[in-house]
Amino acid sequence: ALDFQKINEAAENYRADMAAFLRAMISHPSESCEEKEVVACIKAEMEKLNFDKVEVDGLVNVIGWMGDGEKIIAIDSHIDTVGIGNIDNWKFDPYDGYETETEIGGRGVSDQCGGIVSGVYGAKIMKDLGLIPEGYKVMVVGTVQEEDCDGLCWQYIINEDKIRPEFVVSTEPTDGGIYRGQRGRMEIRIDVKGVSCHGSAPERGDNAIYKMADILQDVRALNENDDADETEIKGLVKSLHMLGCGVGRAVGGSLQKGDLHLQRAVCQQAGQLGLCHDFGRHQVEDQDAQRANMLAHGAPSPVP
Repeated sequence: ALDFQKINEAAENYRADMAAFLRAMISHPSESCEEKEVVACIKAEMEKLNFDKVEVDGLVNVIGWMGDGEKIIAIDSHIDTVGIGNIDNWKFDPYDGYETETEIGGRGVSDQCGGIVSGVYGAKIMKDLGLIPEGYKVMVVGTVQEEDCDGLCWQYIINEDKIRPEFVVSTEPTDGGIYRGQRGRMEIRIDVKGVSCHGSAPERGDNAIYKMADILQDVRALNENDDADETEIKGLVKSLHMLGCGVGRAVGGSLQKGDLHLQRAVCQQAGQLGLCHDFGRHQVEDQDAQRANMLAHGAPSPVP
């Protein structure tokens, strides 16, 4: 049986080191595609703790190994963060952060730098206390570009690094609970077409903005969708961004074309093939003027 007292004592002995590691990570801005400095920070910490092997793959995922078995237990944390928005809205410097007796604050502390701290020091404790099962090794992964391209990092690890773990622990924050994660995600792009015109005669055009506005209201209504049997379109849908591009467009006139990108978190009960069809059927009815496309990378990402 596991000796939880010993595990807790070992973790307590690393409290100061873990706090310092977390503060060091948040000092490096690490938005998607800008993770170089935080990757170097994590790699150095793994090497300081004498991981058996530390490497950075071609996508810049940082990977540390403990143990020498053939089978793999992976502990995953994404190490990119969203931006800080208007820094004037912060009550403290998000990259300096703060620390009290009970909490540490800063950009990415919860989502998801705290997770990589747990994974790195968890693997160290497992190795020190002989808790890695025979025939297994622990793979601690700091993955990149999750905020922008959720799933791309693990597609690279599986398809390019040729690594397929037996079991994966995601360190996404769950307030201490054990959660079933989403099955995957997709992105949908909706093209809305109109007819451009001069600003002095808007009645001569067919404004794509007005068409898009109706769609956006329907998307907003889907934000709280659950996976109940009676819910027709299951899974959260949210707007990622909207692009406007109009040929011959005049200010004050009619937008000729608009692109809307949507992200959909897929619940377990939602079938993959029906997702784009259902969304297109309910939200895009005028097929001559509008079109819904699943993006090339939009198939629900595999969960190892």
